[in-house]
Amino acid sequence: MIRYFFPVLFMQAAWLPTYGVEVDSLRTENLRLAVKANVESPADTTSSVELNEVVVRASRIYTTSDGMVYVPSKREKNISFSSISLLEAMGIPSLTINPQSNGVSTISGEPVRIYIDYQPASADDLTGMRPADVKKVEVLDSPSDPRFHGDRHVVNFIMVKYLYGGYTKVDANQFTSDIQGTYSLKSKMAYKRMTYDVGVGYSNSFSRHAGTDSRVDYLFPEGKISKYEDGKDAESDSHNGYATMRAIYQDYNKSVANTLGFTLNRIPRNQATSSLRFEPEIQDFTSSETESDSRNNGFSYTGNWFFSLPHALSLTITPDASYSKSTRHESYSIGSDLSIVNDIEEKSWSGSLDATLRRQFGNHAVGLQLQGGLTGNNINYRDYTTAFEKARFYYGGVKLDGDFRFNKLSLRGNVGVWGNHTVFSKYSHSEPTFHYLIMARYLLDHASNIGISSEMAFNQVGIAMRNPALVRTSLLDAVRGNSELKLSRSHSVAVDYNRFFNQNISFAAYARWTGDYNTVEEIYDPVIMDGGPVMVRTMQNNGSFTRISYGASCNVGLFDRRLSLFGSVGGENARHDASVLTICNKLTLAARATLYLKNFYIQLYWQNPAKYISDFSSGTTPQYYQFIAGYGHQNLNIRLMAYNVFNSSWKMMTDRQTALLRMAETVYFGSTYHRRFGISISYSFGYGKKIERSNEVDARNVDRSAVLYK
Repeated sequence: MIRYFFPVLFMQAAWLPTYGVEVDSLRTENLRLAVKANVESPADTTSSVELNEVVVRASRIYTTSDGMVYVPSKREKNISFSSISLLEAMGIPSLTINPQSNGVSTISGEPVRIYIDYQPASADDLTGMRPADVKKVEVLDSPSDPRFHGDRHVVNFIMVKYLYGGYTKVDANQFTSDIQGTYSLKSKMAYKRMTYDVGVGYSNSFSRHAGTDSRVDYLFPEGKISKYEDGKDAESDSHNGYATMRAIYQDYNKSVANTLGFTLNRIPRNQATSSLRFEPEIQDFTSSETESDSRNNGFSYTGNWFFSLPHALSLTITPDASYSKSTRHESYSIGSDLSIVNDIEEKSWSGSLDATLRRQFGNHAVGLQLQGGLTGNNINYRDYTTAFEKARFYYGGVKLDGDFRFNKLSLRGNVGVWGNHTVFSKYSHSEPTFHYLIMARYLLDHASNIGISSEMAFNQVGIAMRNPALVRTSLLDAVRGNSELKLSRSHSVAVDYNRFFNQNISFAAYARWTGDYNTVEEIYDPVIMDGGPVMVRTMQNNGSFTRISYGASCNVGLFDRRLSLFGSVGGENARHDASVLTICNKLTLAARATLYLKNFYIQLYWQNPAKYISDFSSGTTPQYYQFIAGYGHQNLNIRLMAYNVFNSSWKMMTDRQTALLRMAETVYFGSTYHRRFGISISYSFGYGKKIERSNEVDARNVDRSAVLYK
């Protein structure tokens, strides 16, 4: 709350009304004046009158034609050590924050692209962001701004700007049980129109409880074979590092950002010894051993260029290029009778260019987008499997976009055509695709809006699924891709509603139908390899996958927002109709409470046991809960975390795969739902003059892998 006092003395005739003025605004740019008049009896004298206190309440939530805008409080920024924790503290009802992965999605489960000052940001970029510098957060659906590259759902952090100077931020996170740690350093320096960012990070994980316990039934022509495997005592060790550098030039009509990133990833040990039993007994096997050693190193370049041109034109160009090299040594053995060793080396690269030209016509705009790119993969299999595969994927397309604004109603639509061409060894395949999106959003009043959308698109097939190599992975299992796979078609219709009843209570609800057709399913073929039966997994296009999902969430602030309560409920009815029919009906509940005690805070979170269904499997996960106690003030944030303190089980999920000739139930073990503890420390310091500012650098993604493995 901002208070202004106006002690004004003036000469006034006694018969004029005396006014007390109070300003109580939902938006500072649209002040509402409540004028109170008190008419006194006429007199022949003049009087000196002082205006009463003027109160201006800055709005922390308001609607726009593209969505909602939220202004974080100083208290919320103080307790936040990253951008994701800030979103969590703000309790935005239209967003879901996964506390396990820190992933952000809409409450309907759709992916959200996150930006910082209109620059795309990765998870590491968001970790290094300084929450104290956040001015507001835009939560947008199909925004019209060309700098968002046509993304469907967007969160954009608007930051304080620096004329010169910047900040440095250090983050450290350490967890017990399976030893895990992440450490990063970000530094930003701005001078007038140039901004330079550097960032480095390292993470490590050492686990002794990441195994599986499975039963697999194989229906061979000779009869059924059941395999029981207990591998709960697996061990794995991983190390990951990155370094990034970014330079941004900005003036009143252009922004040019260029980022160069390097990644070094190594898993020197991933091994498990499992007890093994067959019914009926094939041979006298009692145990199996698996072991792998892998590494992946690469670098990437990304540009993000925006130009404001004459005649209400704008041009956005995004070039992208990357290269990576990976090696993988894996082995599977059963005593001295069978040993399968595969040494795999892959070199992959990619390049793309995206350009959008946009023309503004008053409140309306139209745009033309051109896209094109290629990826390449060279895979060399050695030892047990000997093969060399060369994969190339080319794509290009054009999209026409329109955005129309009519007072409270905004309409947006786009239609695009793309061509895809895949070459894998001697096989080549070309397939055109078509996409459209129609969306309408209506501002019901200053505090609520409703949106309706319809979309059709094609789902890309992972390049590894088209790898025709035959790779044996165990005594009874082998995998092979299908180079003739076609793209599946996806349709969706959705409606959403957002409302804030006052500055302390906000609400969101949605309903969505999605239908995927000509989907990809796993199939199994029995063959004879090395004199014994083996079930080969491959894939084919068949069937449909439909979902009806619905839900709502609400955030309530009490006692001047010293207590924040957040709750969500969601339901889904899913049907996967392929060679085997799978149906899943689920209800998801989540609740979070945060209590602020000056610079200290306490937070509780709970989520009920959940079900899930995907293209290839379905399953269940246990309930999840956490307790956080922390301190946040200015540049320092410390939090102590306790997860699932009453759960001593390492069970993480139960996954079921059902095909015509192979049925499997696998229990996965890990530390996600086990009792564990952690500590996070974040410290930053700023310097210089805050006027103009850009975002930090991020750890870049490397190329997609086309290696086929189980």
